[in-house]
Amino acid sequence: MLTFEDFLAAVPALDLSPAFVQDDRPGLIVDTQSAAAGISLVKASERNVLGVRQSSVIAMVLNENLPLHGAELGHFASLADLVRGCSWKVEDASPDSVTGVLFLAARLSGVALPDAVRDQWLPAISDWEGTGVVDRPERSWPALAAALSHSVLGDRSVGVARHGPFCRAWQMTMGFAVEALRAGWDPAEIPVSADGSYLAQARAALEEERARYERKLYAQQVHQLSLPMKECGRRRLVDAIVTSESEFTGSLKVFARNDRTHAPLGRGFTVLVIVRPGSKETAPGNWVTVSVDTRAGVHLLDFWREIERMETAEWDRQAVRRPPRTKDSRLLVGLPEHEQKYHQTWYIDPGHSLVASPHAVSRIAGSASAGEQVPSQLKLDAVLEALFRIYDPFALVPVTDLEDGTLKRLPDVKTSRRTGGKHVLSACWSREDPLPHPASPAKLCGLFPTAARVMGARTYGVSPERAMQDAPDLEDVDLVSFGQGIAVLTDGGVFLLDSGRRRAARLDVAREMVRTLSDLADRLDNMQAEVAKRAEEQAKELESRARIRTWLAHQRFCTCLNAELIRIRGSLDQPLETKLAGLQPLSDAISLRWNIRPRLRELTNEIEALQQNGRAAEELRAFRAGRWAAALALALVTADALAGRVTHALEASTFSWVYYALAYLGDWLEVTVFMAIFCGAVALIFLASVGLRGTPAPSSNR
Repeated sequence: MLTFEDFLAAVPALDLSPAFVQDDRPGLIVDTQSAAAGISLVKASERNVLGVRQSSVIAMVLNENLPLHGAELGHFASLADLVRGCSWKVEDASPDSVTGVLFLAARLSGVALPDAVRDQWLPAISDWEGTGVVDRPERSWPALAAALSHSVLGDRSVGVARHGPFCRAWQMTMGFAVEALRAGWDPAEIPVSADGSYLAQARAALEEERARYERKLYAQQVHQLSLPMKECGRRRLVDAIVTSESEFTGSLKVFARNDRTHAPLGRGFTVLVIVRPGSKETAPGNWVTVSVDTRAGVHLLDFWREIERMETAEWDRQAVRRPPRTKDSRLLVGLPEHEQKYHQTWYIDPGHSLVASPHAVSRIAGSASAGEQVPSQLKLDAVLEALFRIYDPFALVPVTDLEDGTLKRLPDVKTSRRTGGKHVLSACWSREDPLPHPASPAKLCGLFPTAARVMGARTYGVSPERAMQDAPDLEDVDLVSFGQGIAVLTDGGVFLLDSGRRRAARLDVAREMVRTLSDLADRLDNMQAEVAKRAEEQAKELESRARIRTWLAHQRFCTCLNAELIRIRGSLDQPLETKLAGLQPLSDAISLRWNIRPRLRELTNEIEALQQNGRAAEELRAFRAGRWAAALALALVTADALAGRVTHALEASTFSWVYYALAYLGDWLEVTVFMAIFCGAVALIFLASVGLRGTPAPSSNR
């Protein structure tokens, strides 16, 4: 009789490629949707070989009631028979599917399974299939096998070529299972010292996926959401991460669930949203998946109902009838029929821990594009908006908006009026559920990170509807505690939040102080713009040959700016009331964040440079005036010295034109000669100045 060891020894030599040829042979349908006839190993269907829904494929094939000699299985007596006699219908090479087929073949071969299969492999694989999480993935056979199969099956676009990646993935994963079974490893606790060729490949694949996850962390959205707990009406605040995936991975959710370092609440990412942007048209069912850690005791049923409602509404908005449910539609276990009216709804698993986008459907006959395969009609922003709205972390803890005195969600607090160029918002936390004391060691002064980021987004003017999706990173906001209050500072403004304990933060004083600082920042912005404009004008004047403004005009402008700077410096010295309210640290933090004092020093230097340039301009004007005065004096002296001599020379001349000039001018001859010499000298001086003119260098501080 064939032993289990002999059965395992023959498996690696068996070529699985014939099984992945898609032809008219009976199908071996392994946990996927298919209309083919044959052996159904679909755990979530009552039409499987066992006739009862199962938690996993391995649980199905190890069931004592499996009809090994029935109409479907009775024709097969070995793994080779399944390979040659069936066309395998699979959509992955999951640990559950691979071990399920392996143990099915062993039972068909009449092999007695060792106790370890039921005592160790069945619970390990079933737990992985149900949760997808293990504490130590590097020692878990299911986690290692998932990483190994996805190392060749990550790109699902090549999935139609069943002879290629799918065959290699199954060959490798089944070989890894045989290696582990023959070595006697516990699949939940593989020894660190264990060695094997497939194990080495699996460990390398797992480390590569770990590195890929850590790279993704710096480009993903991280939020906190409030999810309902199972079996009770309470809600739980959990960490959520939204990530994209160009290739499928086997262990991404393991690393996310166990990541207590990067998850702000320190319990790992309970909610995992995976988006595969390139698959919406090619593989719509894998476009978006939203899952929760089953260990957290929360569910996604409310989200599924809302996303289904939105999907139907989007079909209606386009005036297209959504295809109704048929006998081939996927059955959602545990949901009433009236919630499954359509073909290819959004999927939700029986435990309500996984929601996935629907497969493509054909438009119904009679429409303009009947028969066309179309995916979900929703866009990614709509899906995320629904997730954030249904599991809004601010819904159960309203705050009092101090602008109008009404109770509302934290993101809905209005921007205060009369705040200069900044957004200033203020609110008071609920007295029934106050925040921890800001001076306590609680993380973020008692605020959860998404609250601080949303408050930061509102200071930038982001709408309440987009505040979570467009929130800045936590590193881009400053949190400052003052008295019993908390302030979130950004370059766009300030959000003041009283802790809700005794209103001891004196928010009225704080709001007035922030408004004053906002006005100062706005005035500094205007002054810097004016100074820059005047400096540019001065530069053009100093470099041009045009008339320069008088020094008095520049001096008057600089005097006004200096007076304004003195008033601003006085405003920065907070009154005694502010200091008594404990707001001086907040004032200092705002001044530092908005760069008020450094900008004051910078403006002082710029104004000094303007004054120096004004002096340079006045010196240049005086230089030019003095130069022309000296030139005219030289012309006068020259004309006076030469006029008499030239006149006597002309009178003694015998030229005929001189005779006519004497007759015409008479006693005015000497005056005429004087003027002619003077004008000639001026003309020569002007021509010389054009060639020799220079401009003194302006101040180096300009």
